[in-house]
Amino acid sequence: MKEKERFVVDEYSFGTKAEWEEAKREEESIQYIRAKTNLSDPQTVYKVYCGLVEKKTFTTPVGTAFLLELRAGLLRAGKGAGNGGINMGQLKILVVDDESRMRKLVRDFLVKGGYYVLEAENGEDALDVFFQQNDIALVITDVMMPKMDGWQLCREIRQYSQVPIIMLTAKSDERDELMGFEMGVDEYISKPFSPKILVARVDAVLRRTMQAEEGKLEEGGIVVDRTAHRVTIDGGEIDLSVKEFELLTYFMINRGVALSREKILNNVWNYDYFGDARTIDTHVKKLRSKMGAKGDFIKTIWGMGYKFETSV
Repeated sequence: MKEKERFVVDEYSFGTKAEWEEAKREEESIQYIRAKTNLSDPQTVYKVYCGLVEKKTFTTPVGTAFLLELRAGLLRAGKGAGNGGINMGQLKILVVDDESRMRKLVRDFLVKGGYYVLEAENGEDALDVFFQQNDIALVITDVMMPKMDGWQLCREIRQYSQVPIIMLTAKSDERDELMGFEMGVDEYISKPFSPKILVARVDAVLRRTMQAEEGKLEEGGIVVDRTAHRVTIDGGEIDLSVKEFELLTYFMINRGVALSREKILNNVWNYDYFGDARTIDTHVKKLRSKMGAKGDFIKTIWGMGYKFETSV
């Protein structure tokens, strides 16, 4: 009997040649990063880690192990995010799911990642916990739950808070994702998922949130300094109008989120604006032109609006 062909990278075995080839690609990328990057510098490591997580570069156990290695080093460095490290000590995360095993799985990995975790088994209980605690940093919620589902929970929270929300669901329908983003969901992860990758996505969402609060946003070589009202691309300053600056800032805060023209209009031009929504298209065209090659990060979603994404 012919022995089944085995595909191995490092100590990891893969069932198909395609998975093996992807793992080999990730291994080559890791070797390149190790050779070209000063991984003894926490600030450099932080930028590399966040870039890999944001772009979802690694999907196999080979890449995931490397991400965990980088994250562990940053946690050991014990520096704040603004100084190039990660300091997640005692940040509270609320995990909402009617399946106790799923809550335990997510909780265990988040606790290992340095977070303090609160739990609720449905939307109603989650609201009680949320309002009892005034310092929850992020909410992770399932969609289908008894008493109050994840959609309604998101609606209720958004009436009072802009706390980051990550939604877990067995559904992968694009309409569900778009509805979630329209309701203010920051991240949408379909089951089944890797708990380790979930922790990495939590890191990324919290990083974006902290950056926005600190007044400086940085993605793909673009730096927006909200305090100085200044934008640089690959170190060179570009001149933007007030509305172009606000539009780019809004896109970067909502990186990876599909934004309708109506939502952009309401948040950048304010709810009392009664002009034509096509003014957004005009401003986006001008903004893209001034951004040069980086203008491709602003992607058109036909029939809906735009999405800022650094992976081209």
